[in-house]
Amino acid sequence: MNRGAFSALILVLGVTLGLLLARYYPVGGEPQELESILKRQNELLEQQARLISKLQKRGGGGESAGEAAWLEPFSGLSPSRGPETAEVAIVVFSDFNCRHCAGMAEVLDRVWSTYGERVRVIFKHNPLAGHPLVLETHRASVAAFQQGRFWEMQTLLFANQENLDSSSLRHHAKALGLNMEQFEDDLVSAEVKLVVERDIAQAKKASVSRVPTLFLAGERLQGEVTYELLSAEIEKKLGSAAPGSDPLR
Repeated sequence: MNRGAFSALILVLGVTLGLLLARYYPVGGEPQELESILKRQNELLEQQARLISKLQKRGGGGESAGEAAWLEPFSGLSPSRGPETAEVAIVVFSDFNCRHCAGMAEVLDRVWSTYGERVRVIFKHNPLAGHPLVLETHRASVAAFQQGRFWEMQTLLFANQENLDSSSLRHHAKALGLNMEQFEDDLVSAEVKLVVERDIAQAKKASVSRVPTLFLAGERLQGEVTYELLSAEIEKKLGSAAPGSDPLR
């Protein structure tokens, strides 16, 4: 259950309790009436506590509340594949100028094809120094995201790592049929810059020092993780891994 729904539940329960008190204990009520009301109030509070505990354990479907908590440090609107209620979430910190990240993107594409909506993949920007257009490249992907074409732009950027420049970024945008006026505006907008800067700050806070770095249900996986290893870890999280298997050994 997300925080909004949880707060709404508390509000509804509180209003219900208030209405009961107003209905059954008007001003000037008798002491015995008050005793009855207080007893009913305690019953409602106990029911509320049991319901809240139950919902926290369930997490509203998909990941449990405890499992979803690990995603809090990576909050904010980001490109993602899969529903928020997916059974397993994967956060990937990546750099479009990193060849290992390109390989990791292919692995995650395969994971998505295999598991579909059982898995959610969340992309995070973590451009490392060393390329003159490193920040502009990531801002271009955010600009594409603004028009709903992030994953297609990612594919083009990784496939053309050796030829990334201002001209090629615009060529890719045109090839995807993006609104070029909006693309140009977004490319230099403060909003788009903040998205990249936010992800970089999140990477630093999570001590991400290399790319690609994945967080699978809160567990850190670094380097170019193979499909076989990642799939085995996902199966373990889904509860269907072969007994005794340990892909990290």
